[in-house]
Amino acid sequence: MKVSKAQVAENRERILDAAARLFRGKGFDGVGIAELMQTAGLTNGAFYGHFDSKDDLVAQVCAHLGAARHGPWDALEQEDLKAGLNQFSRDYFSAAHLKGRGAGCMLAALTGDVARQMPPARRSFTEALKARVEALAAAMPGPKAGQREQALSTLAALLGTVMLARAVDEPRLAAALLDATMRDLRLRGRA
Repeated sequence: MKVSKAQVAENRERILDAAARLFRGKGFDGVGIAELMQTAGLTNGAFYGHFDSKDDLVAQVCAHLGAARHGPWDALEQEDLKAGLNQFSRDYFSAAHLKGRGAGCMLAALTGDVARQMPPARRSFTEALKARVEALAAAMPGPKAGQREQALSTLAALLGTVMLARAVDEPRLAAALLDATMRDLRLRGRA
């Protein structure tokens, strides 16, 4: 039975969405093709009709996630950018975001993994990072000349804090990391 172009596109989107959740939750190496395709509700053989290899999928998932605006990044689309930045910081450090790695920010979930990937995946990830920096820069208070630098510094603080808070096995230390960074961002007038 021939599959329509619309169904092919829908199947591809299902694979990308499933891979995005699984990769953020388990890392690139923690997910096999069989698990991915089962999660997407498709057969293993269908994978190669959409992607040349797992490396190809990884690069395309990074691009797919990079193009999406979801979760805390939605707050930056508000008219009141200062309020948007405040809400963004609260959402980014929320318990739901920390525990919901599979549905959370691709940057915090995949930074450690993507550094060991092939150049196409790293390129897609870099483009996603640059887009997030630009979104964050637009929300920065103060003179326009320093907004990109502020965005880079703020993004590094946010990502590093979430990555560390997820990595430690002491809830009090995780909370202290989150509190210290949030306080520092407020003192610098960024959140």
